[in-house]
Order: sequence, then C-alpha cells, then structure tokens
Amino acid sequence: MSREDNKWVEGTVKHATEAAVLIEVEEGNEVWIPRTLISYGPEEFSKGDEIEIEIPFWLAEERGLAW
Repeated sequence: MSREDNKWVEGTVKHATEAAVLIEVEEGNEVWIPRTLISYGPEEFSKGDEIEIEIPFWLAEERGLAW
C-alpha cells in the first residue's frame, strides 16, 4: 500500500480498547478505528487526547472520513 492510499484523520479520543480507538472527528461524529489499521499515530491513546492518525483510504471512505 502506498502512502497515497492512506488518509490522515484528526480528532479527539473518546475511548480506547486493546483492539480499537473511538475518535470524535467532528462535533457529534464518532468513529471506531481498529488499531491494526492505524499505519501512523501515537502508540498509546488516552481519553481526551487530540490526535492525528493515518489510516487506509478505503477505511476512511467506509467511515465517512474521506472529505
């Protein structure tokens, strides 16, 4: 997968588990992102963190993040 096939997403961590991170990307718009699909971002996620992560473009489209 090339970097052109990825999308950068910014948001606020609302919840994190071992498997996924719940991110609020816009006010009221929350999405779960599987950790295994985050190609670049912080190693640890804590509630309230402002983050920027890189995910596959197909996932961004699927979750309504491909604007």
